[in-house]
Amino acid sequence: AARPSATDALGAGDVALQLALADPGLSQTQALVVAAAEVGDVAQLEAALAEARRLGAASPTLEAAARRLGAAEEAMVTWRCLLDAVRSGDRHEIEAWLEQTRALGLDVPNDLHRVLESVRSQEAASLEGFARCSQVKKLLKEAIEGAQIDEPSVLVKAVADAEAEGAE
Repeated sequence: AARPSATDALGAGDVALQLALADPGLSQTQALVVAAAEVGDVAQLEAALAEARRLGAASPTLEAAARRLGAAEEAMVTWRCLLDAVRSGDRHEIEAWLEQTRALGLDVPNDLHRVLESVRSQEAASLEGFARCSQVKKLLKEAIEGAQIDEPSVLVKAVADAEAEGAE
């Protein structure tokens, strides 16, 4: 599939593009760059600058600034997503976004690693609790089945075992 041009990315009806194209002092390429900057979308700005480069009218300084802006925007999105993951306590999301921070070369505060370890510990404790509940359920099921065949000692033992496993 053909890659959309900067004009396509901005949209023909975009007000910023229409205003920039109406300026007689700007070439079409300059108008695309101005409109992309006005819209505030880094991807559109980069597309407009790529088209300007293709036409030989690119500013290396502006392209470098757009790349830095894109990197800063990507870092901001990554930090926001990592914050959301921490707030929700989702270990998998935290790990994924921490990996993204490393891929972007961002410095991760040590506190985030401690938060991840805390979430892992909570998850492990929760899994242990579920395992204990499952064991208690199994013991009680066996006790009920034993009680049905007139073996009350099985029920007494199951209750003692369940209490030993942490059941109340």
